[in-house]
Amino acid sequence: MASPWKRLLRDDSGITAIEYALIAAIMSGVLVVVAFALGESMRDFLYDLINLLP
Repeated sequence: MASPWKRLLRDDSGITAIEYALIAAIMSGVLVVVAFALGESMRDFLYDLINLLP
């Protein structure tokens, strides 16, 4: 019977969850950077758009 440590080292079922977590973290970081980069211009655009409404 294999020892629990050997089974744990061979078990790769948690790898997918870690990969998805890393992808989500990278995407969140990119969204934060984009939001800060476009923040003022987006705010000005939305204010202009609101001012066009009657």
